[in-house]
Amino acid sequence: METLSILSRQLTDDELDYIIERAVAERDKQGSSMLGFADLRKLKLSLHQMDKQGRIRSFVNGQGKLIGILVFDVGFAWWSNSLILSETFVFCVDPEFHGFGRVAVKELKALASVYHCEIIVAGNFFMEKPDVMTNTYKKGGFETICPTYIKVVGGSNNG
Repeated sequence: METLSILSRQLTDDELDYIIERAVAERDKQGSSMLGFADLRKLKLSLHQMDKQGRIRSFVNGQGKLIGILVFDVGFAWWSNSLILSETFVFCVDPEFHGFGRVAVKELKALASVYHCEIIVAGNFFMEKPDVMTNTYKKGGFETICPTYIKVVGGSNNG
């Protein structure tokens, strides 16, 4: 597997546009019904804000090409005094790169250590077939605790 490094600067406007472009391409190929609710302007603005807040890890290859991003948050849940690292979004931008999930899982573990988190919560409701990532998480030592249920209210798919 190619060695990746973490970008030491914020994403540029062109890189954010590329992420959005790739997200649109993937949406039709393997996205869940949730992606139909995505607002591309809000997505770009949100990614920009999260990047400014230091909540995105952007991975590049040796040539500086953007490969993927990991968006995360750190905080407490209402039910625990333990600090929690939450994966918000993992996205492999480069369609030719394989194994970005393993990169993301490794970085989640590193971030948990940096932020002194006792719990990592991960998962992606944007994927149509989450089993692809389930195997990656399990290999990384994660366990399935509970599924997420989503109902699109008034949507044509869910009534």
